[in-house]
Amino acid sequence: MESRFFKIQALDVLQSSKQHEYFSRTDIIGLLNDLRAIMKMTSSRLNFDIPALMTEENYNDLTGLSKEQFCDLLGYMSTVRSSGVRSVRTCLGVFLTKLRVGLSNKILGTVFGLKTSQVQRIIHAARRTLMETFVPHTLGFQHISHEDFVTNHTTPVAKQLFTTDPRQAVIVLDGTDGYILSILGPYFADGHNNDASITKHAITNNLENITAWLQDDDICIVDRGFRDAVQYLEDQGYMVKMPVCMVKGKNS
Repeated sequence: MESRFFKIQALDVLQSSKQHEYFSRTDIIGLLNDLRAIMKMTSSRLNFDIPALMTEENYNDLTGLSKEQFCDLLGYMSTVRSSGVRSVRTCLGVFLTKLRVGLSNKILGTVFGLKTSQVQRIIHAARRTLMETFVPHTLGFQHISHEDFVTNHTTPVAKQLFTTDPRQAVIVLDGTDGYILSILGPYFADGHNNDASITKHAITNNLENITAWLQDDDICIVDRGFRDAVQYLEDQGYMVKMPVCMVKGKNS
């Protein structure tokens, strides 16, 4: 069973145990009402409540996740209650579809058979819940120990190029590739919040207890946008690696 319905694999192996059965008037009315309710649920094109209606490709296209990953993330939604309007599965499906494809709340309401105000409440409830249950386990300096990060998420190339001690962590500031350790912010995109000033702010204010996580001689890899923070980082006890650039005015 999945979300109160048989999986496709289960339907393939079901066998009848009787050749016939007797139904009362009440039984028939109940079956028709159940069928009516299911047809109502499936009237919209997108429906996460009946897993058999959506393929693996559908899940990936709409949410960026596989069915298995979707169900795993669903486990973090335990504090969200189902209502007569939408289930917890629908709540998560709407939220992930919003993130994945960026449709307006009005269009999401159309394809999910919901009102725009209901979509707004769903997105707010899902975001708040995942921020409380999922994010702390997967993002931020406190979700992983320094030792675990060094052992399991530092590439051999980084260790070979930058470290002299196997206990040193190598982190890339302003990085978009590799293991995402944490995301700090948001910061306004203005002249007062360049890469260097953001770095100084994060460490000076010890955001996410970053100074307790980082250790002396850990390596911070930065680009030229952080040049005004290099001395500051080195004064804090960290090693800074920045690409060497030509002196201004020189061609070689």
